[in-house]
Amino acid sequence: MSEVQIMNLFNLFNKKNKVGDCTDPESVRIDEALKRYVDNVTKLNERLRNTMNELQEKEQKLLDANDELRHERDRLDAIIKGMGEGVLVINAEKEVELENSKVKEIFGYGTSEEIPPGYKKFLIMHLWNELSGKYGIVKKELALQKPREMDLLVTLTHLRTNGKKGGFVAILRDITTEKRIEKMKSDFVANVAHEIRSPMAPMKEALNLVLDKTAGPISAEQGKLLTIASNNIERLLRLMNDLLDLSKVEAGKFEIYKSPSDLTKIVRDTVESMMVLAEKKAIKMFVDMEDNIPNVNCDRDRIIQVVMNLVTNAIKFTPEGGRVMLDVGRGTLDVVISVSDTGPGIDVEDTNALFDRYKQLDSAERTRGTGLGLAISKAIVEAHGGKIWVESEKGKGSVFRFTLPI
Repeated sequence: MSEVQIMNLFNLFNKKNKVGDCTDPESVRIDEALKRYVDNVTKLNERLRNTMNELQEKEQKLLDANDELRHERDRLDAIIKGMGEGVLVINAEKEVELENSKVKEIFGYGTSEEIPPGYKKFLIMHLWNELSGKYGIVKKELALQKPREMDLLVTLTHLRTNGKKGGFVAILRDITTEKRIEKMKSDFVANVAHEIRSPMAPMKEALNLVLDKTAGPISAEQGKLLTIASNNIERLLRLMNDLLDLSKVEAGKFEIYKSPSDLTKIVRDTVESMMVLAEKKAIKMFVDMEDNIPNVNCDRDRIIQVVMNLVTNAIKFTPEGGRVMLDVGRGTLDVVISVSDTGPGIDVEDTNALFDRYKQLDSAERTRGTGLGLAISKAIVEAHGGKIWVESEKGKGSVFRFTLPI
């Protein structure tokens, strides 16, 4: 019964009572009961109206939210479709959930063509294996022969559902042209470095003969000028050698010849050869080695090159009267070699850039160098299956460490 119907009934009842001048107690009781009933129904209707209004407001908010979500989804779809990289979203069943048109373009297929299911399955499994057992973002360069020869830079990251891995996202970028240009640049640098280095060696030898007075007597002033020239030729030779090494790294032709080597002897010999350079700055050098360090299968000359690069840098950036220490210790599966100094230290945000090519950080003491030593050292260590890193704090010196597998 609606509120209006109850009110009509109540009015009729009142009218009847007035006509009959009825004061019967039962009639009064019914009258009061009807009033209470009407009040309750009125309050209930008011609550219903309020509830309906709230529901309508919530429904409108949901509609607005749906419109906003739809707009964001359309916007995201447009961004993904317009990206210059291929995007693949793979679910936990190794099925493609999302794929933009750039994927087809990268693999050389037209918009009306489809990537063969077999090849797509092979690609997904290959990417899945690359990401397996790894966390965070994984970047990998792939050299593919089919459906065409190309180089891909793939960025992979896990998708998670309820805290569990549920597939992955792959960003594909065609870097074939970039790799070709990089190879051309590397070949050009290697050729130029080789052509420059060839006449430098006999020039260096000729200067040494003059400085040794083998070719005849020279004055003190002439000796001074010739020494400057000899030092600069030596620096140019080091630069050419670094450029040639770097070009080999970039071309993938960096050769490593491994044989069982005594790392303690490598470190001691290196320290001995660097003592003269350290003494010029009154720098004290210390060596600390654990007992029973095993021989390591490595390229002895290349590891000497790494140690010399690290020690040279340590001496270069350590002020006069400072200290440089070399540590050789044994881990569970590798040997760890550390070179620490009492230099100015490095800002934490700069440590990752240290191993970049041609990178030299600004310092109070400007020092000359090619900026290639650490990049080459990193290539040598990684070619041995080890890793290299730096631990440093501004104003508290630096510690460079690298590992070699036992």
